[in-house]
Amino acid sequence: MNDDFCTYEQSKALKELGYRNEGNCYACFIGETLDFGYADCPFLPAPTKSQTLRFFRDKFGLFGSVWRGASITWNFTVRLFVDGQLREIDSDWKVSMNTYEDAESALIDKLILLVGEKK
Repeated sequence: MNDDFCTYEQSKALKELGYRNEGNCYACFIGETLDFGYADCPFLPAPTKSQTLRFFRDKFGLFGSVWRGASITWNFTVRLFVDGQLREIDSDWKVSMNTYEDAESALIDKLILLVGEKK
């Protein structure tokens, strides 16, 4: 189940980028420990990966997708919505991950990096 949530480091970076959990909190970090059962997190929210990808789509127009490579590995692509079209701006073709969850986490790291560079 922990694979459904962002890591502690990702959650901290998301907060710095403006992520605010608005009543849809399923877990939060108390210190660096993931804890469940909060309707509204009084600590550091731990968004699901789905909530995080929605945040990047809605706030920054960035769309991320994970896809299966030519072999049994996983990769990701980042696209930006510009002038009514999705344009690829980054794709990880060189480093393949063994699991979908690893690729999804690497995608979130890349989105954080791309937005952080713009600020």
